[in-house]
Amino acid sequence: MKIRTDTTGWELTTNRLTVRVAKPGFIYRRTRFDWTAFITDVILDGRHTFCSTESLHPLEGAGGIGLCSEFGIHEPIGYEEAGIGENFPKLGVGLLRKESDESYFFMKDYSLEPFPCEITQLPDGLAFEQSPILCRGYAARLKKTLTIKDNMLHIGYQLENTGVETIRTTEYCHNFVQIDQQPVGSDYDLTFSSPLTFSRNDGSIWSSNGHLTWNDGIPGFYASCMDVPRTGPIWWELWNKTAGAGLREELDTPVCRIACWGMQHVVSAEMFKSIDLARGETDSWSRSYTFMANPEKA
Repeated sequence: MKIRTDTTGWELTTNRLTVRVAKPGFIYRRTRFDWTAFITDVILDGRHTFCSTESLHPLEGAGGIGLCSEFGIHEPIGYEEAGIGENFPKLGVGLLRKESDESYFFMKDYSLEPFPCEITQLPDGLAFEQSPILCRGYAARLKKTLTIKDNMLHIGYQLENTGVETIRTTEYCHNFVQIDQQPVGSDYDLTFSSPLTFSRNDGSIWSSNGHLTWNDGIPGFYASCMDVPRTGPIWWELWNKTAGAGLREELDTPVCRIACWGMQHVVSAEMFKSIDLARGETDSWSRSYTFMANPEKA
């Protein structure tokens, strides 16, 4: 594997994959997504591309790109008990400031003190370590390793509660995917490892067998899983017929929530992990991605 570095990030290359990773605080500086292991591009065999953006309009969205993690989209640590003007921790990002009595909103940008982060180059990837800043009894050390081999990408997580307050939240990877820049429509096919039932945000049933398809010209969509499996691991696999290419994400731990979101330029399958750490406890998990090309899928 080869690593090339520039002012904004790293380019990791194997015999099959090219993965571009942003340096924390360079390409992305907002307060929603985890700054560590922020993947902006994946290219397979010098031909197939997989990463898209959250929005095609620069002033919309929260700046999501490619494969990026988020902690606490609906479970902000310490937000409710924080007073106006006090900080609360956003794991993967830093200390954010509560500015009003309004409920936490993940799309809003908050005043920020980033967590210190040390990055180490590995023989097969990168290691990130965010040091804690104590905030009203909350503190956590986040370690992530991003490694690649052949056509596979692996992200390992380790979260240690170094504070005194219990940390209860969730983590997921928001996969902003568009295969070979093909618009999301009838050429796309998404399958989960279990026969899951998905309900659209209008309450209608989208799928009862864990297999999701789209019509051409589909507007924005959101669906949530109604029968989340209580055992792991679990995976999803997305293919595009025109490209003859696809990818799979596997989470090695039970999930607490599954969702699918998208628009014509992007689709995201999302598997959430629950986090419940008392003082001194550590939790570890991993997400593995396989990028594939198969002419028979075309």
